[in-house]
Amino acid sequence: MECAANQHLEDEGQTNGTTPQGRKCLPNQKTVSCDDKGINKANGSFTNEKVSVTRDANGTYTTPSKCTLKCNEGFKLNEAKTACMSSTKQVSCDKT
Repeated sequence: MECAANQHLEDEGQTNGTTPQGRKCLPNQKTVSCDDKGINKANGSFTNEKVSVTRDANGTYTTPSKCTLKCNEGFKLNEAKTACMSSTKQVSCDKT
């Protein structure tokens, strides 16, 4: 079985579908969740929750891109861009 240039052949046991030959052509690109390791999503959301990865000639998919955090109203990104912090600041009251 020959696959198109942007596809690869997988055995039946590695796919959800089959062909009469027990193999199936699958695209070399797929959509996966972004890499959220080390990112605190509280008070925000990801702008790129789903990202594309591409399969190389060795059958390995590229690493998903890091998630991009967008903060809710009243919050701002910390310097590392890994969490949303309150954009208000508490200060001591003036005791005069």
